[in-house]
Amino acid sequence: APRLLELGAAPAPAAAEAAASVLTAIAEEVVAFPGDDTGAAERRDALAALAGSLPAVLSFLRASLDAHAPAALAGDAGAGSACRAALAAALALAEWAPLGALATAGVLSAAGALLTCADADLRLCAADVLRGVVGRKQAQEDPGEYGAAMAAAGGALVGAASALLASPTAAAALDYDGDLDEYGLRLADALASFGGAHLGKLPAEEARRACVGALLALSRHPYLPLAGRAVAVWPHLLASAGGGGGGGGGGGGASTP
Repeated sequence: APRLLELGAAPAPAAAEAAASVLTAIAEEVVAFPGDDTGAAERRDALAALAGSLPAVLSFLRASLDAHAPAALAGDAGAGSACRAALAAALALAEWAPLGALATAGVLSAAGALLTCADADLRLCAADVLRGVVGRKQAQEDPGEYGAAMAAAGGALVGAASALLASPTAAAALDYDGDLDEYGLRLADALASFGGAHLGKLPAEEARRACVGALLALSRHPYLPLAGRAVAVWPHLLASAGGGGGGGGGGGGASTP
């Protein structure tokens, strides 16, 4: 891993893309899709090696996004490929890596920043990363670090959804075959997942109200696949607001705007 990260840190975006792609393949093969030819002992060894290098890997991914995102947003295809590869690696690692580590390394904030960027492909990749994060259970993670990571991911999703819905062209762009059709579906998926399970992780009442307001606006959209993603979370939110459920993450409930 150290040699791979050293090669990936070269100025050329192709090197960063290659390194991130290898990291994605390792993470998916060892953790998500262990093949029949991967024995238990070998899998444990590979997972231990990957986990041991996690801080360096996450630091590399953040540095790669910082280095290549400006050129990617300026239209550089190679830089765009490097950023997409870094986000794909982050998504693969978000399946199992401690969320506190992703937040500390700045990977979540980098994905959050790209969630509203001008590049459509990068927006989709960033939405996928945050959607993967908010779908995670706490398991054995430190409650404080887990809550802070969820708040960071949720805050980015709420900010992106609120900004998008405030645009006068949002209704048409989010409709079937609109410019933001697929992005809207992924964003709504992630926001509904967050709102249903972690709303109370947002520390500010204003942010919680903004989350509920965005879900309400999405629920009213005439494009049924989009509205359906937001509608599905309402029974849980209403039960939580009425004291019948605790999915708001504790504290804050699901107060309406």
